[in-house]
Amino acid sequence: MTPEYLYAKGRRLSRDCQLLRETGPGDPVAMWWRPNQAEIKRTGVRCWMSFRFDAVPGCPEGLRGIGTVFTDEQDLESGSVEVSTDWPQRPGVPLFGTITKPIAPWDMVMASGTPAIVDWRQTADYRQEIRPLEDAYDRVWQKEYPCYFNDDTVAVLGGHYMPGPWVDDPSHYMDMTLLVLTLRDSEPWIQVWVDRIGGFHVLQCIT
Repeated sequence: MTPEYLYAKGRRLSRDCQLLRETGPGDPVAMWWRPNQAEIKRTGVRCWMSFRFDAVPGCPEGLRGIGTVFTDEQDLESGSVEVSTDWPQRPGVPLFGTITKPIAPWDMVMASGTPAIVDWRQTADYRQEIRPLEDAYDRVWQKEYPCYFNDDTVAVLGGHYMPGPWVDDPSHYMDMTLLVLTLRDSEPWIQVWVDRIGGFHVLQCIT
């Protein structure tokens, strides 16, 4: 196995995403909502942000309008998405998008299941052969993945999920579309997917 093979596979698996910031070109594609502590205390739910489905790269065609992301502040694990035709009336900040295309995470490359990768993982020594390539690959990925930018990026639309202990089986997400990854106010990071039948999956990511 060579680094060049792995990088090439990661590039083929890469997906467009939109970096959301408070300034940028064009019209706003999302809104970041200020936390409403009274609402959270009353309902046990926090409203994080809203976004245009048509602004999410690779979003399924059947999704239209505005999606609003909520988290369950009692279980600190799950959440929900409400779909509407207009922006909710809440105090918040408009967000503007910029397209980028980072390399796919290592876990997604390993989960792709190509014969070369499967054979390599079964026969290679992890500490001497796999781990050095994994570390080198991660250094490239971290230079491109938004959560490592340490800048003014508020959230991300589309792209690949953020790996971590909250992802047990990367292959589970191969056929899902990541809609949102929040960066501001982390932890938790909020990741939102839609599956093939239109179901939403909200995950609060806490280390």
